[in-house]
Amino acid sequence: MSTETPQRKKYESLSHGFGITGLIVAIVTLLTSFIPCFGIFAFIFGILAILISGIGLIIALIHGHSKGLIMGALITALLGCSIAYAQFSAMESIGSDEETEMHKEIEKQDNKK
Repeated sequence: MSTETPQRKKYESLSHGFGITGLIVAIVTLLTSFIPCFGIFAFIFGILAILISGIGLIIALIHGHSKGLIMGALITALLGCSIAYAQFSAMESIGSDEETEMHKEIEKQDNKK
């Protein structure tokens, strides 16, 4: 006879479901983060994946379930977020370089007048 209670089985399937959902959203985050210019929006998917996986991790820790799938989802989401942040930083630096060049050009034109 099984020693698992229905409540334990319910929470085990719940933490497993959060782990799978978090992993799917984390994979979408990782794949989206490699797309130039659009990769910045992967940060939104990453935050969502981290929240979903975090809830699953809390449930798994409280009830003593396996955490491998959830940890994989968290690592994948964090990797996707870091790539998205790197793209955001690169786009920001490109924009600030062009902005300073435009300001210098405008100042040169103003000084000529």
